[in-house]
Amino acid sequence: MAKYDPRTKILSSERLPQMYDPKISVGQVILNVMFKAPNKVIQVSDDDGIEVTCSQMSDMMTNIAKNLFKIGLRSGDVAGILASNTTYLSPAIFACLLLRLPMNPIEKSFDVNQIVNIFRGTRPKVVFCDHDVIEKLMAALGILEIEARIVILTDRIEGLFHISDFLQQNYGYDEFIYKVDSSVQTSLIVCTSGTSGHPKLALISHLQQLNVFIRTHNVDGVSFNVCSMYWAMGINYLIYKTLNAQKRLITKKRFTPDLFFDMVEKYRVTETFLVPPHLMLLAESPKFQTANLNSLNYVFTGGLCVSENIRRKINEKLLYGTVSVIYGTTEFCVLISETLTDRPISSSVGIPTINTEVKIQLDDGTTGGVKEIGEILARNTIRPLGYFKNSPRIKIDDDGWLHTGDMGFIDENYEINIIGQRTFVIRNYYNEIYPCEIENKIEALTGIARVCVVGLPDPIEIEIPAALIVRETNSNIVESVIIEVTNDLPSYKQLRGGIFFIDALPLTPSGKVKRKEAKEIATRLKIERESRMHT
Repeated sequence: MAKYDPRTKILSSERLPQMYDPKISVGQVILNVMFKAPNKVIQVSDDDGIEVTCSQMSDMMTNIAKNLFKIGLRSGDVAGILASNTTYLSPAIFACLLLRLPMNPIEKSFDVNQIVNIFRGTRPKVVFCDHDVIEKLMAALGILEIEARIVILTDRIEGLFHISDFLQQNYGYDEFIYKVDSSVQTSLIVCTSGTSGHPKLALISHLQQLNVFIRTHNVDGVSFNVCSMYWAMGINYLIYKTLNAQKRLITKKRFTPDLFFDMVEKYRVTETFLVPPHLMLLAESPKFQTANLNSLNYVFTGGLCVSENIRRKINEKLLYGTVSVIYGTTEFCVLISETLTDRPISSSVGIPTINTEVKIQLDDGTTGGVKEIGEILARNTIRPLGYFKNSPRIKIDDDGWLHTGDMGFIDENYEINIIGQRTFVIRNYYNEIYPCEIENKIEALTGIARVCVVGLPDPIEIEIPAALIVRETNSNIVESVIIEVTNDLPSYKQLRGGIFFIDALPLTPSGKVKRKEAKEIATRLKIERESRMHT
């Protein structure tokens, strides 16, 4: 349970000792978990029906690790990943963890230039990929003059390694027993969200991944996560559920409400992670009312503002489950907070997770009290590593507090509330406008799919708010309805920069709005509208 200290103004959770030896790698722990229940099915693929037991997983990950070593890979060499979630992706990831190869996952849909921008820094020695991305991968590696080993996870390509080449021989496990400093040994080099421009490369340690806290309601249940491995939540969810020996359901198919409903009913899924836009799609689906979601115990969501109305609607549908909002940052890796199931639904993101402290820093550098708005700072017993090489330095002060860049406050129930990112606060004369406040009001309307509020330049007021809105299919909602729902806001928060209906917002691979690009779109649309008015 969370505890608030009125003297220090710090909100903290219970302190527990670390579960794992800090001198052990994630790969070694996974191997030990696999040994304990050799016959348990740990993974099932809906695409090809292949089931993998713990014994089979341990054999595959050790065989792959040994063969990677055989072709010259050594601890510290970077392994790139450009692949969908197929049967052999997870044992390849576990092999990298066992061999202590930092992984650098890339979104499969990225083009050559995007791949070049990321691999230019990390320069992988091996890349695991699907056969259908080989052309752009080879082009990117050629531009960078990188001679990386390529291992295909799907259809074989002549002249390149195939994952089956690494599964042929059985090797012992003793040679993978060694001591590492898991607090400084990098396990993952992962891109941040990139909402404000080019993503940064955050370093995640083995110790951070061993202590990721994602509640497991039932170790004998089935978890399903549609996140790409490009997003930190993708790999962290994979690792945490594997450490709990929970069966995972995988598919390379893209998310749709119909797919989700079918998977939950067919496999009796008990836990899942969905980003808020996916929750919205579920709630608005024609099949929502008749879908059988009775097996679901936990629906985790986070990464974006979560509508209270959508949470209530999903909660009402779940017979034995609940929607739980989680909050964290890529750099922190360990979750910062999670909502409690026994408290009423609100706009908060809950209380700090185990071994985590949170406080609010005001503009003058002092610590804010209850209901005072400032930047959210978080601290865990495990210190983040920071960013890769020449990336900007992570902002951690001398006392170990991570400056998240998120603005928010601690409410009277001692729960954390987020109102927006510092970078995207709209500066209106002497006022600060947090886009999330306006977006939540608009998204509560029927017929709205996505909203992004940005600040547009104004010669007198510095910035004024404008909204980019994506309607749901067959929705006829008009501007006057938007104006009416925002009328109760103060005048400086009115959408005087304009209301613009568009087909789609620019999104990151994890579903977050690229607000810098959205602002450019809104600026262009405003100029075009004003130009038409003067002709």
